[in-house]
Parts: sequence; C-alpha cells; structure tokens
Amino acid sequence: MKKIFLAFLTLAFLASCEEDKQIYGGENYVIFTNVGTQSVSINEATGTYTLEVGIVNELSSDLDVSFNTTDDTALEGVHYSLPSNVTIPAGETSAELVIDIIDDDEFNSARTFEVSIASNSADIQVGIANEGSYSKEIRIINDDCPTQFTYWFGDLSVEDVGFGSVPAVGSGNDAGDCDILVIEDVDLIGLGMAGTYVYNFVPAPSSEDGSIGSVQSDEVVFPGVQEHDQLGTLDGVYTAFGTYSTITGEVTLEYSLDARDSSGEIVGSFYSGTNIIRLAD
Repeated sequence: MKKIFLAFLTLAFLASCEEDKQIYGGENYVIFTNVGTQSVSINEATGTYTLEVGIVNELSSDLDVSFNTTDDTALEGVHYSLPSNVTIPAGETSAELVIDIIDDDEFNSARTFEVSIASNSADIQVGIANEGSYSKEIRIINDDCPTQFTYWFGDLSVEDVGFGSVPAVGSGNDAGDCDILVIEDVDLIGLGMAGTYVYNFVPAPSSEDGSIGSVQSDEVVFPGVQEHDQLGTLDGVYTAFGTYSTITGEVTLEYSLDARDSSGEIVGSFYSGTNIIRLAD
C-alpha cells in the first residue's frame, strides 16, 4: 500500500542517521558478538539457546573464557543451566555458549537471570562500550500461552511495504506477559525516529495450537512530528492491526500514522502503510 498524504498536511522530515563508530586501534577484546542486544527473551520450551562469544584477532593458542551468572527469578539448576567456561580454539575467533532451558508445567511470569563474561585465559580486554557486549539479561518466557507469539523472538526483518526493510529484535515485555511481542528502539515507518512497538496477539477460534490469529498494536506516539500554521504542533500516533501465522512465518499489519493536536484530537492522517514482520535470514 502506498503512503497517502492528506492535502492539508505537509509532512517534512529532515532526518540524518550516522552510525556511532568506535576505534579500537587493533586491540583485541572478547565479547558477546550480538553487542547491540542486552536483554534476550527465550521461550521456555526452546530447549537450548546459544550465545556466540568472539574475539577480534585469532590467537596462536586456545582461549578459555569464563562466565558469571546472577540469579533473579530464574535459578540455575532449576530453570536453566550453562557451562562455566567455553574455549575459543587457536586460530578461531568464536565459540558458542549453550544455555539449557529447563521446561516445567508451571504457569508463571517471565523468569530472569544474568550471564556475563568474567575473565579469559589470555587476560585480554572484556567487552566494549555496549553493555550487551559483556552482559546479557536472559528472560525465560512461559510456554503455555494461547498463541505462538514467541516464534518472533530474536532477530527480525520488518518491511514497510514499498519502502524497504529494517533489522529489529523481537522479545517479550519485562513482565513476560503472554501473547505480547515487543520490538524496541527501531524506525519501522521511515520517520527517522526510533519507537518501541507493542503487539498483542489473539489466537483464531479455529486455531487450537495458536499458530494463526489476529494482532493489534498499542499506540506509539511520536511527539512534535510537524508544526502546522493553523493546528499548531502535531504528534504522530501509530496504530496497527492485522494477522499472524507461524505457517507463513509472517505478521502482516495495516498501520496508520495519524496526526493528533495538542488537545488530544485526531485531526487527520500523515500516511498509512503495511508492515510485514519476519524472522531475519
């Protein structure tokens, strides 16, 4: 669907994005390679979850990397288990830390714990500026929810149909509530502004396993999208509704970015479009 502009609103955005760059001068360091993600949501029934641990420059001898865990509501040996160290072989730059998730029959909110890189046998630097490079909060989401919303946990590609795709990460909310998919800090609709999107899943009546159904978003408000001569400062309000299917692997959403004035009244629409959420390749 093409974006539709109303005649009385002229939407002008001057957005420029420049990636933050850090220069390390060739120094070696050990990290969780998915540095941009500090919190990870995992389905309780997933069995295992793998974090990749890496170094910049390969070494001539094995590198042993050790980890610390801090229990919150998830308890090691009861709800999860993981090795205390992994080895990056000589001549290699990565290894896998495999976390075993222990399933149970209890219906509960999310259980969380933290895993962090503690040290390594070569005493090279641990982590960089991003907290996610050396520490991860692991959130275990209950697997007895009505829908299969956890299918979209992890790395995603979100398409704004006709306008391209952006990378994103799907997760549960902090409470680990059932059937709520959260996509944080990403520009899904080409505003040049990041938002946090909360999608609520409802299974179709005919779908006993919750594999298909409907989706509706919470409002996402973008303050001060436009200054209008007659209407003053207009905020953008994103809402969306559509369907999900683990059979196709897609969440398809028809969205609208409405214009709201300072009194809280919707006075028009900036544009509308279609988002499609898929797992990243």
